[in-house]
Amino acid sequence: MATTYKRSTMMQARMEQNRHTIFQAARSLIAAGGFKEAQMVTIAEAAGVSTGLIYRYFSNKTQLMVEILTDAVSNEIIILHAIAQRPESAQDNLHAAVTAFVRRALTGPQLAYAFMAEPVDPQVEAERILCKQRFANVFKDILNTGVANQEFEIEDVETAAACVVGAMTEAVISPIAPTTPTTHDKHRVATTIADFCVRAVCK
Repeated sequence: MATTYKRSTMMQARMEQNRHTIFQAARSLIAAGGFKEAQMVTIAEAAGVSTGLIYRYFSNKTQLMVEILTDAVSNEIIILHAIAQRPESAQDNLHAAVTAFVRRALTGPQLAYAFMAEPVDPQVEAERILCKQRFANVFKDILNTGVANQEFEIEDVETAAACVVGAMTEAVISPIAPTTPTTHDKHRVATTIADFCVRAVCK
């Protein structure tokens, strides 16, 4: 029994490692050239596995792309949530959260562009919409705090949060687009977008 258990544990660890290797290889390809570069054959080559092995862990490319997008957004949500929980004013936290998001997008422009604007199939696009709602939920918390503290004057917090997400994601697309020269001032772009979002909800 002990030998069987050990083999089972080793097999599980190997399977998890294979999945992780494939996942990271695909993410690296997206970071370098967008979703269009992350073809199954290319992913297999980058991961050092057969194309057939990928299908043991991911039913198709769309599932893999959705998981990569969801994972990236989950990491961003953790960062934004931590900012939202700071013992600062809601105005400061809103500004800091938008600034952090924009700066991170500008730091990894190809990956950010792929996640936010690159043409994708309907299932990945549907996941993008869900991800925007997850971002909006974080900003709803900040805006509700601001309303309670009389920092913000908002009648419809849910719509206002969606507007903040829309502003920060749409405004950053041009600076991160592959065809845009990388001459923009990251600090200026991030600050300008954050300033706009804060002014939009302040009294």
